[in-house]
Amino acid sequence: MDRLKQFHTWVSSLSPIQQAYTVAGLGISLQYTLSALSYFALLPDVAGVSLTGVMKNSTYMIPGFLAVFFTFYFEGYSGLKRIFRPYLVVLVNPIYWLVASLILVPILYLSLFLNGLLPGGETKSYLMTLPTWEEIKFYSPLFIKVAICDELFWIGFVYPRMLQAGYSPLKASLAIGILWGADYVPFLFTGFFIAQGLNLPALLLGWFSLTPIYIWLYHRTGSAIIILVFNLFMQFLFTAIPILPKVIGDNSGVVMGNLICLLSGFLLWYFAPSGKKEPLPVKQDELIIKAERTV
Repeated sequence: MDRLKQFHTWVSSLSPIQQAYTVAGLGISLQYTLSALSYFALLPDVAGVSLTGVMKNSTYMIPGFLAVFFTFYFEGYSGLKRIFRPYLVVLVNPIYWLVASLILVPILYLSLFLNGLLPGGETKSYLMTLPTWEEIKFYSPLFIKVAICDELFWIGFVYPRMLQAGYSPLKASLAIGILWGADYVPFLFTGFFIAQGLNLPALLLGWFSLTPIYIWLYHRTGSAIIILVFNLFMQFLFTAIPILPKVIGDNSGVVMGNLICLLSGFLLWYFAPSGKKEPLPVKQDELIIKAERTV
């Protein structure tokens, strides 16, 4: 019991940035461990149910669980309100809806064109293959669940703590992009949620490149719904526009797309950096002091 109290005291004393990196490290460790158990089929079947299969298709929930648990642990109920409130922010301005849904279209087509100019490439027209209504109904629930789990953690829990530690929004987005990509590495082996031909460098660069746009949309609007829309369109556009490799091998098109995405994110931050003021997390000891003052 004493050791548990000491552990609680140590965790409670962590600074905001220490909280961000410690919990992110815990999440990545859990992701790698549980994914390894699934990949090597080390889990037994229970009552006819394959725990390996269950684990393979559910580790994406780790960030969401950690976001809710540690936000409540460090901030109490006010923290839970803080991370869920952005899902109630519905924007009237149509510009952000257009940006969230269509910004990747010119980026991906420009990437295909530039990649075709490289030695060994070829320039040709690429048609967009829109998903069928059945595909939208089948895949959208999964895309939304994965997106919410990721956003609650990286943007709801980690991002404001980096701001509180003095990171600029752009610096925070780049740091988050590195960690977010590392969290997705096990999916390359378990085959969950990752295109078959994607390789490790392209995956890591992908999240590093996309996160500045994610954070910019959230920073400008304060709406988690708008970044949910961006994520949903991103998943469908990556298959509608033939940017992803069909088999493991040439990822040059994806890498070009990542570089254009990163440049686009930098341009967004350069030309339109201001946005909503992010509510910062409150530490538990500060909550206790406020409660004592109220009494």
